[in-house]
Amino acid sequence: MEEVLGQGPLFQPSQARPLFLIDSEGMSFRGDEVDFVTTGPVAIIANIIVWITTGRMRAPEILEKVQDYMKGLDRITMGDESVEEQAYGEFIIVLNMMQVADQGSSDEEICDELMAWGSSDEDDAIREQMSMRFKEIVCIGLPTMELQEGESVGYSVLERYPRFQEGLIKLGNRI
Repeated sequence: MEEVLGQGPLFQPSQARPLFLIDSEGMSFRGDEVDFVTTGPVAIIANIIVWITTGRMRAPEILEKVQDYMKGLDRITMGDESVEEQAYGEFIIVLNMMQVADQGSSDEEICDELMAWGSSDEDDAIREQMSMRFKEIVCIGLPTMELQEGESVGYSVLERYPRFQEGLIKLGNRI
């Protein structure tokens, strides 16, 4: 993978950590309860949750979806800890197929925009819940890749998208 991405060595953790990937587009497809019965227990014990969404960076919409996800986790939380004390590990928000308008912003700026206080009382309440519940919140943006006619996604396409390569390296180094 390091050779393909051409961005230097990947971080090698001293031990493997549990990882849980969530594709937010599929959430609620079979109903809220099915989603959380099957995915919730894993998320509770995972050290890293990768939450994937697509399109534009629209903080209120993303925050609302994350809040819905956290509510689902609350429904199946186990143990003696209260909701306020429950920590779910790292929360990595991947903005996949990000639009051109957002590609001028660094990952840190995207996360700052998402977590910027003061947009509304409702959004600030969600930000507070996220900050209390997750050990760390990180955003990684992956741009939309334009394919030529008859072209398939592959490593040669990645070479045209350094931001995508950098995002994969960041994600690989986090997990």
